[in-house]
Parts: sequence; C-alpha cells; structure tokens
Amino acid sequence: MIHKISYYFSIKLSSNTDEQEILQYGFECLINSIIPISFFLLFAILQNIIFETLIWITLFLLLRNYIGGYHASTSIRCIVLSTLYGLFMILCMKYIHSVHLFIEVLICSIITIYHIIFGIILNDKDLIINYKKYKLLSLIIILIESIFIIVFNLNSCRLHLCIFISMISAELLHYIEKIKVIIRKKAH
Repeated sequence: MIHKISYYFSIKLSSNTDEQEILQYGFECLINSIIPISFFLLFAILQNIIFETLIWITLFLLLRNYIGGYHASTSIRCIVLSTLYGLFMILCMKYIHSVHLFIEVLICSIITIYHIIFGIILNDKDLIINYKKYKLLSLIIILIESIFIIVFNLNSCRLHLCIFISMISAELLHYIEKIKVIIRKKAH
C-alpha cells in the first residue's frame, strides 16, 4: 500500500522515469518515518514526556544516520518494528529513573572503543566512498553525547537518561545488523 501511494505521488510530480523512482523512494522513506514518529509523539503527550521524547528522537536519528544498523525488509515491517521499538524506548525513558554515572561512562567508553575498532555500517553503496568521513562524524557524535550524559548526570538532570537511551537505542540496532552481516558472511 505504501508502495502504491508513493508511486501515485511520484508519477503526479514527474514524467521522468528516473525522477519517479527517486521520488517514490523518498515518499516511502517519509511515510516510513512519519507514522512511527506520530505514534511516538502521541504516546509522549499521553505520558507527559514530550520534551524527553523529542530529544530522544532527534539524537537517536542523528546517531543512527551515521553508525548504520538494522533495516527491515518491507515498509510494513519497518513501520511496525520501528513503532514498537521506539515506544519501548520511550517507556524506558519514563520508568528508568537513574543510571549510575560510572555505568554510563563505562558503556559510552565501550561504544566509543567499539566504533574506533569496528567502525560503522553503511548500507548504501554510494556512501561507502565516504566511509572515513561517516566514521569520524559518528565518533564525534558519540563523544559529544557522552560529554552531555556526564554533564547532565552530574547536575542531576534527567536529560542524561534521554541522551543515554537514545545512544543505546541506536547502538542496539547497529549491533543487530552487525550480527546479521557476520552470519551472512559465515553462510557463504
């Protein structure tokens, strides 16, 4: 259905076949993002954590864009899994009241070292030529988020949990894809 809607809009906007394919892909990505984010925001309003959720969405998407990670095989699966995963993470933000600074620093350090050693996942072949740039940007984002986690934790501000959970959310999807890649390589 999403494919048909995207196709409909793409042919209305362009008569060029190449442009239609690009537009269709763009519409599919837009729909795949708008639906889960709408659920997140509605749920956040009901839970009275809209500010925290906006921070989580922003930082999660920023980091996920640079480190890569799991992608569902269909649009419907993407929407359903993204929505469930995001709602679970929003619940974590609501009900996890504190994480010890030592644990946060330890996990942020492990994440940083992991990405220095193992890098990132780029699913788009066009982006592979910019691998070093994306790896560097991902490390900068991780380090900046880590600094904010420490600063906000020291100030007893709940924002450190939003940032920490956004980082963990992106990392979990990265590790799932990394495991899938390893399994695929062993199968061949």
